[in-house]
Amino acid sequence: MIHGFLVEINFAPSVYKKIYGKELNYKDLKKDDPVLFNSLNSLLQYDEKVLEELDFRFETQDSFGNTVELVPNGSKIKVSSENVNNYVEKMAFWHLYGKIAMQFEAFYSSFLELVTPKLLGILKPQDIEFLLNGNSMVDLEIVKERTQYIDYTSESQVIKWLWNWLENSDETTKKAFIRFATGSGKIPYKGIDWNLIIGKHAMNNLPRASTCFNSIYVPEYRTYEDLNKYLTVGILEGSEGFGFA
Repeated sequence: MIHGFLVEINFAPSVYKKIYGKELNYKDLKKDDPVLFNSLNSLLQYDEKVLEELDFRFETQDSFGNTVELVPNGSKIKVSSENVNNYVEKMAFWHLYGKIAMQFEAFYSSFLELVTPKLLGILKPQDIEFLLNGNSMVDLEIVKERTQYIDYTSESQVIKWLWNWLENSDETTKKAFIRFATGSGKIPYKGIDWNLIIGKHAMNNLPRASTCFNSIYVPEYRTYEDLNKYLTVGILEGSEGFGFA
């Protein structure tokens, strides 16, 4: 949560496994780091000749370029067909545990201040994700109830077209609309605690927004086709202009 807005946090599956104390192996890299996973997986397929040419050692580098030995005297141990399985597991262990040990320890200690071990025994990973990211589905009826109008009313033709446009849109478009107006495309897990403001402006054909005030300003379009055209361009193609550094 930043300035009252949800910032989406999508943890990799391995993070949830670590939170729940489950052991990780190189296969967990498949979603965390597909490039590294494919590289390690390829090593397992190579014969002795290829491994000899690669001349890999039981070592890697940390984020600062310093050499890290995966096992004692690892810089002197060549990867071969006899130990390549061990090398892959050690490399995976470094990336999943060693490389981020300090960061994960700091994260986990803070995480347990919010979600106690007792709660972890009750909650599933998807429950935690819901608490962190809120509801990924937009309930337009609730949004309507929390909407105020400036220079429009709920009976204005443009407003009727707008809600009809949203009701017939897919979930991606609905979230883009909410993000365009508020800065966040997710609904907090406790529900909406803000009011959406829809106002009128006539500066150009595109809608504009003031995310600090959860406001979107829409021109008084002459036809539904115009509304559909300009909202699609403004909201879907212009929705990435807001973000947090």
